[in-house]
Amino acid sequence: MNDKTEASYEYWRGIGSWSGGNAPSEYAKVEMISSELVDIFDKYVNKGSECEILEIGCNVGRNLNEFYSRGYNNLSGIEISPASVKFGEAIYNEMHKNSNILVGRAKEKIKEIAKIDVVFTMAVLLHIDDKERAFLLDWIYENSEYAVFIEPRKDSNFSHISTSDKVYAPDGRLFNPIDCKEEMETRGATIIYEGIPQTPVYKVNYEVVVATMNKD
Repeated sequence: MNDKTEASYEYWRGIGSWSGGNAPSEYAKVEMISSELVDIFDKYVNKGSECEILEIGCNVGRNLNEFYSRGYNNLSGIEISPASVKFGEAIYNEMHKNSNILVGRAKEKIKEIAKIDVVFTMAVLLHIDDKERAFLLDWIYENSEYAVFIEPRKDSNFSHISTSDKVYAPDGRLFNPIDCKEEMETRGATIIYEGIPQTPVYKVNYEVVVATMNKD
């Protein structure tokens, strides 16, 4: 792994400067996208409240808390930033106490998860290097029934950086474009929904992809 890639992971661990929407306190405020995520889940996955759900890159647990508030109770999350998890424990105490939140790198912590019903990510795969991302997508295909992705489209252009190619931002973050539909179809999955989220902050650059793994 090169120094720039490691610096990107250090940013997300919280050693770098958390600012703006990436700060735990700010991230927690964007509740509309969490509500939209669960609406999409209910419509296209519809596995019932007992299904096992994993979020890769759960930050403070805002999305998981929305699932929890709607009656889902088999929740797991992986988060690289201890500070984000600590903040989440304070504001979503009940959900955290009743969920399995693992702190560390996704490629390591996911090995502690058995086969699971549904995996989802939100603006996370964008910031992961090719090798680790391929490992995670392989794991998702092999070990889950469904996947829900809310990730930037290939033509995304954020105000401070274009993501048409892999690039490192001045603060150290890696921006690494991904086509979730193509990645999952290549692995053998079927896309059952593809669309644009309606939450304003996500509508401009992001897309929703829901995939089923076609496994007995």
